[in-house]
Amino acid sequence: MQLTESLASMTQAESENFFFAHGLDDAYRKPGAWSSKALKVTSALREAKARGGDFYVHLLGEAERFSTKSGRGEALGSGQRTVSNDRSIFISHATHDKILADELRRLLLLGGVPNDQIFYSSQRSTGIPSGESIPARLRSTLLKSTLVIELVSRNFLARPYCLMEMGAAWALEKDTYPVVVPPLSLGEAIQAVGDIRMAFLGDESDVDALVDELHERLEKIPGISLPLQQWNYAGREFKSFWVRHRDAGQ
Repeated sequence: MQLTESLASMTQAESENFFFAHGLDDAYRKPGAWSSKALKVTSALREAKARGGDFYVHLLGEAERFSTKSGRGEALGSGQRTVSNDRSIFISHATHDKILADELRRLLLLGGVPNDQIFYSSQRSTGIPSGESIPARLRSTLLKSTLVIELVSRNFLARPYCLMEMGAAWALEKDTYPVVVPPLSLGEAIQAVGDIRMAFLGDESDVDALVDELHERLEKIPGISLPLQQWNYAGREFKSFWVRHRDAGQ
């Protein structure tokens, strides 16, 4: 009960991000928009318990860590009430690839990256506030970003904003990490954007390589420290998602 109350004391953004990171957002929202936060937390914890011992124990450990630590970036998925321009990691993606982009963001959160270090336009707490100019916010956020992760798919190459983000990142000499998403082939991607080194979401060994390299890149960013055990767990979750996603032909 004490842990439930502690989790229920999160801000709305913190609650959403914590349970999203663990794939429990549907269970959290199940009681309905007008239900109390405590009821939503209880619903999410009940679903976690139903998924099995290892998952539940891991979630409780993360929840306990959240309840005993405070301060910026110390808790998984911790969020702010306002959206800041000072975000180290910029996820560039096409709207049609939101399912994959969601899982990439979940990998970062579950692996230990603070929510307030991620710019992800498809989620309200990490995207562009209502009323702001989209080009202006994208430009200012890119300017302050340290790493730009690009999900280069056929959808991405067909979207002017995505190509604008990629071009701006290169012009600003930002550290970029392009990830080629099938059915786009590596050869097609090179033909479209140039002969640069890109990761490829192909078989499971490709995913392992991507997760390992991404960990190395993120660890170089000041203020971000990713415990290897936690990151490996997040990597396994991401790989499991990708295998299901790929085999379903989505």
